[in-house]
Amino acid sequence: MLAFSFKKSIFGLMIYIMLENLTKLSSPLCTAKLISLVKDKEFESAFYWSLILIITNFFGLTLGQNAWAKIQRLSAQFRLGLINLLYDKISNLSAYSVKKANVGKIINMISSDFNTFESKGCYIFHSLLAPFTLTVASIMLCFKLGWVGLLAIALLLGLFPLQKRIAKKASEYTKM
Repeated sequence: MLAFSFKKSIFGLMIYIMLENLTKLSSPLCTAKLISLVKDKEFESAFYWSLILIITNFFGLTLGQNAWAKIQRLSAQFRLGLINLLYDKISNLSAYSVKKANVGKIINMISSDFNTFESKGCYIFHSLLAPFTLTVASIMLCFKLGWVGLLAIALLLGLFPLQKRIAKKASEYTKM
């Protein structure tokens, strides 16, 4: 319910982060093109590609900083909304329930959890866009390297179950 109140802000943040990721992914392509043009002594084209590289880096940094500021603001607003919701629920408790439970202690514990959510909230948006970023990076890798890029992606995806199995075995050994 609270997420629907912030739907427009969340959508705007996702656009900012997606554009930031696209500019970060285009930067290596511009750098590779710039290096090949300098190597071939095509300095005029290299100058234009260096301008493109500077512009993409500028927009990437600007979009990233704006997204970070908006995420921090949204996290604080979301936290305040959750605390307000909690306060409304607690104010509806009966006098007996309030005496039986230590409400101040409960509010402090939940407020501490909300603080953790606020500080870690920025990673939620990046995690939501991780499949998009990985897909674009995989496509770029396949176009650049061909079938070797597909092999690298398959190897990377194959390591996830292996890592899960190793973590499970490690947790079994730490229980002893």
